[in-house]
Amino acid sequence: MTAKLLSGDLAASAASSGQPDPSAALLALGALDQQTAPLQLITAYQGVLLRQDVMLLAIDPHAATVQATNLKMCAVLQGSLYLNSPLFPRPMIARLFDLDLNAGVLVLSDLAYLTAWHERQSVRVCQKSPVYVSLRCRKRAGRFPLIDISIGGMGILAYKIEATGLQIETGSPLRLDFDLEYSRCTAVRGRVAYLKSLSASLTRLGVCLYPTNQQAHSLEKHIAHRKKEILAEIDRAYWQVKDSPGIESQYF
Repeated sequence: MTAKLLSGDLAASAASSGQPDPSAALLALGALDQQTAPLQLITAYQGVLLRQDVMLLAIDPHAATVQATNLKMCAVLQGSLYLNSPLFPRPMIARLFDLDLNAGVLVLSDLAYLTAWHERQSVRVCQKSPVYVSLRCRKRAGRFPLIDISIGGMGILAYKIEATGLQIETGSPLRLDFDLEYSRCTAVRGRVAYLKSLSASLTRLGVCLYPTNQQAHSLEKHIAHRKKEILAEIDRAYWQVKDSPGIESQYF
């Protein structure tokens, strides 16, 4: 099906613009349809990055409508979604405005190019039950909840980190202890990759991990098992909501 386009000439210029604005994202989608290039929808669920090919159905001045190919993935769509194509200078961010789950039709609004995009190098997962990380840096220690973890890094949520006496900055070396479902990881070497303030009292820490071979094996085993659980959760979520009346109304 051919999408309803805005302006072909404007769409082509938006796709090649060095400084695209929010309207340029919609125009670039018009150019994409004219060239029949692939379009991919990307989201994350429980830390796992999910991708599927979508087909552009329609574009209006404020939204784009796409046809999904993976209906099960649609059952867990929430928050920010991303669109990418080989023709885009950068991926786009969008908000899910409306969803017809039975038909697999999504209406996306607030589309705009991302200022930056960093492709994940390894699988990341959130935990089924709360996990706390004991973190040591320069003879000070704190205990914080784990957000997600991969073989090469983790996200940590720190509450009032200054009150612990920890003096952490980008590049600070760390030692970390944490218990996963099937193993205990102790004295794992790490380094602070970034600190992001979420509020006056909450900070997200991005940590690069440098596990030993044995620690890496335990992490890989845990992550593979947890990913299977998450994919099974997606399957259950689909069948639970597929025939539920009024499911689309929650997206307005």
